[in-house]
Amino acid sequence: MALRNAMERCSTRRFTTYWATRAKLSQKAQDLATLRQATVFSITGADEFFSDLRGKISALEDMANTDVLSAKIAVARMKRYLADPAQRISLQDLVISETEKAYAQLNGPRFPVTPTSLSSADISPRLKAYEATVETVLRLMICGAHWGEQQHEGPLLRCFKRIADQRPFQASNVVLERLARYPALLLLYGAGIAAITRQNYSLLKGLFGLKVKYDGYKPEKIVAAAISDQVVLDRDIQKQALGSRYSPLSDRVFEVLRDPLREYLPSDGEYDRTFDWFEYLLCLSHCDASVSRSDLEQLRAENPNFTLFASVGRFGWKGGYDGEPSIQAETELIAKQAYPEKVAAVLKAGFFESGGQLNDDKYREVKAAFDRHVKNVRMQWT
Repeated sequence: MALRNAMERCSTRRFTTYWATRAKLSQKAQDLATLRQATVFSITGADEFFSDLRGKISALEDMANTDVLSAKIAVARMKRYLADPAQRISLQDLVISETEKAYAQLNGPRFPVTPTSLSSADISPRLKAYEATVETVLRLMICGAHWGEQQHEGPLLRCFKRIADQRPFQASNVVLERLARYPALLLLYGAGIAAITRQNYSLLKGLFGLKVKYDGYKPEKIVAAAISDQVVLDRDIQKQALGSRYSPLSDRVFEVLRDPLREYLPSDGEYDRTFDWFEYLLCLSHCDASVSRSDLEQLRAENPNFTLFASVGRFGWKGGYDGEPSIQAETELIAKQAYPEKVAAVLKAGFFESGGQLNDDKYREVKAAFDRHVKNVRMQWT
């Protein structure tokens, strides 16, 4: 009665009144709704209503945080700073500022470490929220990896490490803890593919070899050994949450990065091939980090057909490209033939303990062992 009287005495209607009801309004309630010019709508119950309202508010927050225009403005500023050596401080300030904004959101209340249970339907919205949060940082990393020179590598690597380092996590659900690595996966793929478009294998090697705290309670590991799609989500959970394809999270990253990388890879076919090359090189680098030359000798002695494991991405279930060879065939070393361009580039950049020379012995063994693993995975898929 007191609340109704207070509402009746209020003569202003600065804010819209919404009236949720489970049944037809009584005459007194209808009179009050008419007085307030209220918007009346039916609900099934309070629990369902507030749950639905929370979901819609979260969607609006995602839209607000996915400000592509602001991201493009930030990229335009970065291009000006990259072109002018006198703007190195401004460049660093821009990268740090946007990185800290993203970091604060990633470690704030928007990404709670509860609930204790998480359904498959909850995973895709959380991935989408992560994508929105790192939108600007992702585009800056891509721009810097493509247009930057050696003197710009430091700020880019520090930006990546800031996002990739995992704080000690008190998650009540292990899936939530692993999902928190998704922003680092996005930045790794985005910056890595952008570096390849400029043949910037020096930056790519620095990125793969960067040490990050992939688990807040464990020692640092290099990126190539620490970050992959299955580190973010187990493959079975990927299929449940994202679809039944062979590499669901890899496929999602492929779709998410298409627009940010379109400026640098306008052709869909070239984007497809570059994505596969990056992902295949990441797998080979993961294998490379797991074994020394002496380890390879021992493995070979025990079993000449030994395999090396890495998380097989999209390239694993695909063939060639309109009559062209697959990425595995394209990077095969054939006796008395010139090195494939891609292989020569990574060896000259110092990958596979090459010393910056065309020293291919470790590359050959790592590739052969991993390709045997890919063959086994394909047999399981079929």
